[in-house]
This record gives sequence, structure tokens and C-alpha cells, in this order.
Amino acid sequence: MKKYTFLLYLLQIWYIGEAKIYTVSNNVSAPAQYNSLSAAISAASYGDTIYVMGSQSSYGDFIVNKKLTIIGTGYDVSGTDYNLSVTVGTITLDSTLIAPIDGITLVGINFYRVNYASGDRGYIDNVIIKNCMVRWDIIVCGRNWTIYNNIIDGPIDIGNYPNVFITNNIFYKGQIINSNQSSVFVINNLFIYYNNSYFLDNVKNSNIYNNIFYDNRVSVNNSTSNVFNNNISYNASLDYLLPPAGNSGTNNFQQTDPQFVSLNIPAPGSGSIAIANLKNYNWRLRTTSPGKNAGTDGTDIGIYGGPYPWPGFTGMPNLPVIEKFYIKNPITHKDSTLKIFIKARIQ
Repeated sequence: MKKYTFLLYLLQIWYIGEAKIYTVSNNVSAPAQYNSLSAAISAASYGDTIYVMGSQSSYGDFIVNKKLTIIGTGYDVSGTDYNLSVTVGTITLDSTLIAPIDGITLVGINFYRVNYASGDRGYIDNVIIKNCMVRWDIIVCGRNWTIYNNIIDGPIDIGNYPNVFITNNIFYKGQIINSNQSSVFVINNLFIYYNNSYFLDNVKNSNIYNNIFYDNRVSVNNSTSNVFNNNISYNASLDYLLPPAGNSGTNNFQQTDPQFVSLNIPAPGSGSIAIANLKNYNWRLRTTSPGKNAGTDGTDIGIYGGPYPWPGFTGMPNLPVIEKFYIKNPITHKDSTLKIFIKARIQ
């Protein structure tokens, strides 16, 4: 047994040592190893990391067909010289069926949707999507997906896969659909300004905790046996009951002002905020809020409580960032010293 344990340890060391980092940039002013994501993904091996540089141009659609970590600069970068974000189109996950993918991480990207290649749904497990701007939808296509700290402008289709963890996101006119799993958790999210459909559609047996529904309606469709605990609803219509009919739960605050720090946030039914302007408001709770330290875990209800408190409205990854970089004396003589100024910070 000791021999096998030691062998496994050596294999882990070998894997860590072999993992590589690749860089991508389609900005001619900031060249990298590759100028397209498709080329970098083709060159990368299982477990590698790809850093994508900010650009004024979209990187377009691309396919991920192996275990990779893809990290962008963020969706609304601030505090740097150029503040360039990473924008892409559709991200297609392709397991090729022969080799199911176990582990994809997407960070700091503005993307249209995450989808799967034809026939591949159910073969892509252990996916993490964080610090992203989602302009349309996320199609879950396997087990053990964790989706957090994103702004989502459309639906998440769970597809009845187990162990899906949706936490600390802002759903801007977004919804959750298609699940019958008790291992689905929807925790510490903010649902705002959606009045055209149901926030839950065909979802059963899930766990809905510590969310704020600052919404024109908190209605569900074909969604029963869900557990609603410690949520807040506040809107201007009749659809504010917590839990909704056919569901259960306790310690909810219905038709209750969550008391955000910003006093000028339009109430549901009296106006809305453009998605690009969400960053201009403080969505933390005041000390007098009924949701202050009132979550199931003793932290705040909403995006600033729970397991992944909201990091801010930039999508910038939790990595050191170079804010400024320039040569102080670009013209030098032979044997003189080249002086370089670098200013960096940790997110």
C-alpha cells in the first residue's frame, strides 16, 4: 500500500511540474505567444493554463476540448493604463465522447454563452465559471459545476445534472431552468428587474437560500418541492410570496426592503438600471437591513454574504496586475543602466 501511495505522489509531482502556461493576445501592441484562443488551446495539454490579454477586439467563438484553465483580464477592467477587457463569443465544450473532460475553469471573461458540442452533454464534469459577464446563457453539461461571482443576463440551464452550485451571482433579467436534483444549491444571489418570465422554470427539489429578489415578480413555473430559506423579496407586484406555492421554507422576508447602502436604486416597478451601470451602486446591506447577518450561515443575505462574497464589478482575476509599466530612460549609452518603472497590485 505504501508503494502505491508513493507512486501516486510521484505522479502528482510530475503532473504539477509538466503543467504549462500559455499567453494569447490579438492586440498587435501587446503580442503574446499566440494571437488566437483556438491556436493556444490546440498547443496546450491537459491541465495547462491560458492567460488571455485584454483587447479592443473580440476573440470570437472557440472550442475547449480538454481540461484547461482560461483566465482573462476581466469584463470591465479598471485601474490600469489601458483598462482592456477580454470579450469572446460562444464557448463550446467538446469532450469528443471518447475522452470526457474532467475540469474546465473560466475566469475573467465577457462571453455570450457556454454550450456543448453535439452529443456531448453529460460528458463534461467539474467546471468552474467565475468573475465573468454572461451576455446570454450557461448550459450545464455534466456534474459538479460551480458558478459564482458572475453577472448573468440570461438563463442557466441545469439539465438535471447533480451537484450544481450557483452562488454570489447577479442575475440581471436571468433565470434558472430544468432540474430535479436535491444537490442543486442557489445561494446568496441577487435577482433584479426580471418581469417577462419565471425566475425558476421546471426546477424541483433544489435549495434556494439567502437570495435577494429585487424583482418585478418572484414567480415560478412547474417548480415545486424546492426549499426556500432566509431569502428576501421586494417588488411592486403580487408575485412576492416566499416560499412560492408548492414549495417549503422558513425565515424568509417577503415584500421587505433589503435596504441597500445606495439610497437611489430604483425600486422594482418604478424603473431599472442598465447592466453596465450596476457598478455605480452599492449593493451592500445597511446595518439596519433585515438581511444583515441573517443568512443561514450567519452572514449577510445577498451577494456580500455566503461562500464567495462579491469581489467587485470588474471581473479581474485574483492575480497580481501590472497597473503601469514604462521605461524611464528609453535612450541610453553603452554600459549605462536601463531604468524601468513597474507598478503592480494584488486583486
